[in-house]
Parts: sequence; structure tokens; C-alpha cells
Amino acid sequence: MASLQELILEDNQLEGPLPLSLGKMSNLLRL
Repeated sequence: MASLQELILEDNQLEGPLPLSLGKMSNLLRL
């Protein structure tokens, strides 16, 4: 299972902008 840092790096590579990956981080934290 990928770590949060790895997921964030993948999001940054795929989507680019930081706010999108930060939004995903907040969604994960809400779970």
C-alpha cells in the first residue's frame, strides 16, 4: 500500500497544482 507521501507525489505528477493534492489529503484525513 502506498504511503501518503507517495500518493501526494503521484498526484503532483499527474495533476500538477498543489491545491488538488491538498484537497485529496484533507479528504483522506476526514475518513
